[in-house]
Amino acid sequence: MAGEHVLVVDDEPAIREMLKVALEEDGYLCSTASGYESALRIISDQPFDLVLLDRVMPRHSGMELFRDVRNSHPDIAVVFITALPAPQVMNDVNGSGADDYLVKPVSLDKLERVAARALEGRRARSSKG
Repeated sequence: MAGEHVLVVDDEPAIREMLKVALEEDGYLCSTASGYESALRIISDQPFDLVLLDRVMPRHSGMELFRDVRNSHPDIAVVFITALPAPQVMNDVNGSGADDYLVKPVSLDKLERVAARALEGRRARSSKG
């Protein structure tokens, strides 16, 4: 649903910008963060519906950020972004409770589908609670 707020967290500026532009073209409000500390600061300052989160980042992993986000904001949908092979990521995603994942290089068509599906799941969880 257009107008929902998405945070893109990736240590690679080109990837952050590409995802931001694509999401904004789809009607999402989009912010970016380069890592753990900046993402937590931004999330504490404003509400988000979805976080696209790089799985591997310097200093703090995406999994660490995921756990902290889920603990403080359990209603935010989370999609991992990774360059790891799909079977390994599937195990991490299924075990963590994340909504989905995208493999780099990210297909913009798949980005649109995965973001919409994650947000739909978030809305369904919110309407039950």
